[in-house]
Amino acid sequence: MVAKKKFLILAIAVGFVGLVLGSYTMFLSINNIIKP
Repeated sequence: MVAKKKFLILAIAVGFVGLVLGSYTMFLSINNIIKP
């Protein structure tokens, strides 16, 4: 049960980091499109 909880926390952390990285790269590309 403890291992499952740790895995869940790890999965949420990885997903959150991926979301932040994705939104950051999207923000950068939008900035590049707006200001060439």
